[in-house]
Amino acid sequence: MQIPLVVDPNDYRWKLLREILNIFEMRKTKKIIAKFTLPVRTAINCIKITLTSMFFSTKISQVIEELGHRGDLREFLGLKEEEVPKTAFIYTFLSSI
Repeated sequence: MQIPLVVDPNDYRWKLLREILNIFEMRKTKKIIAKFTLPVRTAINCIKITLTSMFFSTKISQVIEELGHRGDLREFLGLKEEEVPKTAFIYTFLSSI
């Protein structure tokens, strides 16, 4: 049984993760990512999911599954339902960089 990722805006871990993820919304960061991979939005989505997985010590597949069930988590990460990539795609992306 895996612990669900329930967004709590008052929890210090979620606040810290929000600050970390906000870095990827900066124009300078997007320009740097664009030098290495395209499309930038897809790359940022993969990085956000990977960081969330690492931050809470869960599998990437669990984060993907939770994104499918939890609108608040999608909103927190700034993803639309159709923007959530497949687990295999994230692993492929990570291996390419």
